[in-house]
Amino acid sequence: MDRQARVELMVMAKVVFIVLLAAVIAIILVILFYGKPAHGAETNAVTGSFVVTGYEPKKYAVDDDKMRQIDLGIGIIEKDLAKVSGGVLKVLVYGSADITGASAGNDPLSDNRAKPVAAILRHRLPQGALVEVVPRGDSENARQVRVEWKYISIPVASTPVAPVSVSEKKKFDNFGWLIATTCAAIVGIGVLLFLFKGRVLSELSPDKSVTRWLEVAVDGRKFSVKIEYDHGKIVSPFKTRSGYKITKSENDLKRMIDSLKGCLRKNEFASQREILIRLGVIIDKT
Repeated sequence: MDRQARVELMVMAKVVFIVLLAAVIAIILVILFYGKPAHGAETNAVTGSFVVTGYEPKKYAVDDDKMRQIDLGIGIIEKDLAKVSGGVLKVLVYGSADITGASAGNDPLSDNRAKPVAAILRHRLPQGALVEVVPRGDSENARQVRVEWKYISIPVASTPVAPVSVSEKKKFDNFGWLIATTCAAIVGIGVLLFLFKGRVLSELSPDKSVTRWLEVAVDGRKFSVKIEYDHGKIVSPFKTRSGYKITKSENDLKRMIDSLKGCLRKNEFASQREILIRLGVIIDKT
């Protein structure tokens, strides 16, 4: 598959993803803003959150320091439970990783960080608490686990539930039509994006240069280096002693990273390195 075909496939995949995500968000918003709970609905909620930090790269175990943080968080939750009664405790455990690693590895890493914390909460919190693990990958760019809870007080119905009135049925029917109309609008937007995909593809044409940041570690220091994809080649910000661009094949990213490491390490490129740092092409993250 050539580069143009890959670009087209990537754009169409993004279009489909955006349309489906927009449809899901639209339905959730409609339910939240237009759907009212039935008799005996929640009337009071106590919410809060805490964060477990101190994770090393690629690590997810709960050590003594993280256990102390979890203990403090559980103490806050238990204190809040005294404010309401007759309800349900809902807990979301968000696992996160930073962007120093590959996204494919960050997704399971964030899940592995969240699961032990969730297991401790299930064991320590009152019976009936709903604890859910939500792996976030590197979307939040943080090596942490964030716990959010909501304790909802639900009053017990003291009278029989009345039959659904005509006005309530009409409101329910209007609610259904609203959802259908919203979904139809989202699908229409997707069709328009499909029809005008040529304009989007022209902006991502391989004839145009595309920039990207690479994370490079050299002698215990971490750098972010801006490179370019240009006409099927990866272009380094460094140049040879003769002033020529250093390039590699677009499929040879590893060799480009090795080249950047050499340029960052060798004294003969020291002047270029300092200039590129001042220009913001290289960021020293140490």
